[in-house]
Amino acid sequence: MAGTTPLADLATLNSGITSFSPSHGPTAGGTLLTIVGSDFDLGPPSVTLGGRPATIVSVSANTLVVTVPPGVGQGLRLTVASSAQAATSGGFRYDLPSVTGVNPAAGAPAGGNLVTITGTNFSPVKLLNAVTIGGGAAAVVSAKSDGTQLVIVSPAGTGLGRDVVVTVGGQSFTAATKYDFYNAPAAADLNGDGLVDRIGTDPHGWLNVSVSRRDGTFARPQTFQVGYETALSLRDWKGSVSVGDVNLDGFNDIVVASRFSRRGYNYVDVLYGLGDGTFVDGPYY
Repeated sequence: MAGTTPLADLATLNSGITSFSPSHGPTAGGTLLTIVGSDFDLGPPSVTLGGRPATIVSVSANTLVVTVPPGVGQGLRLTVASSAQAATSGGFRYDLPSVTGVNPAAGAPAGGNLVTITGTNFSPVKLLNAVTIGGGAAAVVSAKSDGTQLVIVSPAGTGLGRDVVVTVGGQSFTAATKYDFYNAPAAADLNGDGLVDRIGTDPHGWLNVSVSRRDGTFARPQTFQVGYETALSLRDWKGSVSVGDVNLDGFNDIVVASRFSRRGYNYVDVLYGLGDGTFVDGPYY
């Protein structure tokens, strides 16, 4: 039978369990598990899964129906005990976590930003969830009881397109959404839609422009190199960002003042806005 753990896979103290179905379920629990065997009605039974008690829904001589408790992991032992017998089987697993959203999907290189991760099959117990961004461990602040949301504090990191990995009970999932590390020194409506867009920088002289979506998230950034190219190799860029209509065409432009502290280089870059949230390189000074 599909989804059923057969007797051949069981290690039993007595032959009271023949099979159980289904063999997996969500981490939030609530799955109705049917256990087939014998003599379940000889004494008041108790059922545990991975050591956690399951709620008994119905009992007959050959069938037990229980509600799976919340949990994580795989290869978990199912135990039925009564005054007449005890039987144990292995093979139940909680479903693999999945990630459907990361918001915001960007934050400061120093870390410390609150990030909400949505998906399925997270543990309701926050300490049983592990999250990394770009390999750095994030602190899990909270976990919803239905296993669909985590709130984390981002770790320190650098660069764009870093993997967000959620691990629950030894089972890991890498989010399709990538995370970008950069500062956000300026915000303005860059495409005339009435929403605030984001302009960010990183420590290596890259400017990132992200247009706001109407669901509270931001589009993948356009990336521009600012400052004189040879100075970028010094990797000590510091800068400030301003927004305004520099060329009087009615669209917001971006002006970046750059300083490379090791040699005292100073530059000003201009990016001309096209009115739709995109930009082209202008002059630098």
